[in-house]
Amino acid sequence: MPKGKKLLEQYVSRIEETYGEGRDFIIILKYAKREEPIKKYLRNAKLDDHSKEF
Repeated sequence: MPKGKKLLEQYVSRIEETYGEGRDFIIILKYAKREEPIKKYLRNAKLDDHSKEF
């Protein structure tokens, strides 16, 4: 089984597509596994400081 598919099965409960102009997706995480990917995402996220623009 490909690594990506294995990760999806481990952490993702379902994926839903939104309606509108763009093609966006909503990822629903499995409740028992929700904290690990969220922590990893937040650890790697970069915040933009837009306060100087105002």
